[in-house]
Amino acid sequence: MKLVSRHTLAKTFSEMFYADVLLFASAKLSIPSLMEERAVFIVSGAVEFLSDAGEFTAGQLVVFKPGAEIVLTAAANSKPARLMLLGGEPL
Repeated sequence: MKLVSRHTLAKTFSEMFYADVLLFASAKLSIPSLMEERAVFIVSGAVEFLSDAGEFTAGQLVVFKPGAEIVLTAAANSKPARLMLLGGEPL
């Protein structure tokens, strides 16, 4: 899978992705639904992904529903959010 036009030539047993992301205040990032299993671990800062889901902060792992369109937004009043995006096809 290409995420933000980058990919590796490493061979894996199933399609997967991993990305280190830094989002500045109010910046948005769309996570495509190309893979069934997707999650984000918040390393630092805070993000929101649904208006009614609230804010997720450092140390939390958020697992998304398969097929859901996800747009992460860095908290406006927080330091930049460092995220680890990961996921792939079920084994």
